[in-house]
Amino acid sequence: METNLKIFLIGLTLILVIGLIILFAGTTIVPTGHIGVITLYSKVQSEYLDAGFHWIKPFVEKVHDVDIRTQKYANTVEGSAKDLQIVNITMSVNYQIKPEKVTELYEKVGKDYATIVLNPALQSSLKASMAQFTAEEMITKRAEVANTITKELNDNLANYFLISAVNLENIDFTEEYNKAIEAKTTNQQNAEAEKAKLEITKVQNEQKINTAEAEAKIRELQSQSVTDKSLEQLKLEIQREMIQKWNGQFPTTMLGDNPNMLFNLNN
Repeated sequence: METNLKIFLIGLTLILVIGLIILFAGTTIVPTGHIGVITLYSKVQSEYLDAGFHWIKPFVEKVHDVDIRTQKYANTVEGSAKDLQIVNITMSVNYQIKPEKVTELYEKVGKDYATIVLNPALQSSLKASMAQFTAEEMITKRAEVANTITKELNDNLANYFLISAVNLENIDFTEEYNKAIEAKTTNQQNAEAEKAKLEITKVQNEQKINTAEAEAKIRELQSQSVTDKSLEQLKLEIQREMIQKWNGQFPTTMLGDNPNMLFNLNN
């Protein structure tokens, strides 16, 4: 009796253990922000699982989590600018896998899609974009360069990915080009400084001319004023002298219009 009970308990325990194993093998949880790619006997199925708890066929089906959140991929690419200058650009790309393309991507590429798909597309898109700008424009038009690369990447990766942002983290040129840029910048600064000096000199000269003209006008007015004042003073002095010399008698004769005519004022 005790032997039969032991056998029953052992059997029950085995059934429970097997049941638990089957239970755990037949369930899966897909994390938030992921999609579960189902393989049946290692063959990728067209259906996929959204985030959450799911029942699957135990032992024959497996679920592979694929991240569909925004991810970052960074790399450094060397290429030639429009003016044939060698440029090294370190950039990062924010991308997402399109949910409806997850199973196809996993089936054709696998988990290593960053190396197999993203990197070659990044290399070709960046080089194609670099060829549209000169080395100097890559600095002065940085945002435009990033937008061009974003468009190129979206065109090349449209089957599986959505590119949301491209960040140009660093742009390096050859040492010779850096020296040339430094020399050009120095020359431009010197030219701007000389231009500023010329403008200052021009303004100063104009001020001197204006001052000289104003002073000349003042002297002219002063001279004219002095002359008018002198004539008036001379006139007053003559009148004063005539008054002082007058003896109180009026003239007895006066000339007419004809010098030969003489009038006697006493008659």
